[in-house]
Amino acid sequence: MTTKPKQDKYVHVNERGTKYGAAVVCVDDQEYIVLYNLFSPYEIEVSRINTPEKLAGWIDHLSEKIWFERELCRRLTRLCGEHFDMKLEELN
Repeated sequence: MTTKPKQDKYVHVNERGTKYGAAVVCVDDQEYIVLYNLFSPYEIEVSRINTPEKLAGWIDHLSEKIWFERELCRRLTRLCGEHFDMKLEELN
């Protein structure tokens, strides 16, 4: 399996080398959104999150997870907005 980042400007690497944020990665020619959190990477196939309605459903689902903090939600939303050219309101 080959993993190659396609877009990772919303990923921060701390001093310990731990990734945090959201990225689009390509695994064997399949694209995924990967959420890096304090526990383990969480992968979502892009076809399951590529519209504003699907993104809203994922945010609702992920908000039940203890690791899905406000900043990670913000990074996911911005990443999807750019990658899928979604017309989303600006986040503050």
